[in-house]
Amino acid sequence: MTYRGQVKNGQIVLDQGARLRDGTLVEVTAMNDTAADPAPGTAAPSVETHATWTNGAVGAHAAPSQPDNLSAREAELLGQINAGLPGETWARYHELLRKRDDVTLTPAEQRDLVALSDEIEQANASRIALAAELARVRRVPLTTLLHDLGIPGGPRG
Repeated sequence: MTYRGQVKNGQIVLDQGARLRDGTLVEVTAMNDTAADPAPGTAAPSVETHATWTNGAVGAHAAPSQPDNLSAREAELLGQINAGLPGETWARYHELLRKRDDVTLTPAEQRDLVALSDEIEQANASRIALAAELARVRRVPLTTLLHDLGIPGGPRG
């Protein structure tokens, strides 16, 4: 299914109030050349618009185009870095957060929330380890790689 929308304040806002479930895999394609506005008198940089997930919420950013000549190892690492948790996991996590906030969480649900929080934290730690390996492969500092990939964190995020 195709949805249209705009990036506003770094978030994708879908037209006509359309909503997607947390964890839904999306592909974002810029519809025009306004993804990056060049400084006066300069040429527009080559950009792609990427969709990223942060705790199950989609956001968009413009990043320099990836080279067409990625090594097999770089492609493998990027695939692993971009692999997210299943949508069902995010849906359950957000459901439990709502119950916690409404003070209706049962003891069993509290245990589930703690286990899901641990799973999310472990997945994020694994992604950072993979990003560190990709930074070594590319021979760039980790903070530079994270910035280039649009991953928040560190001194720039």
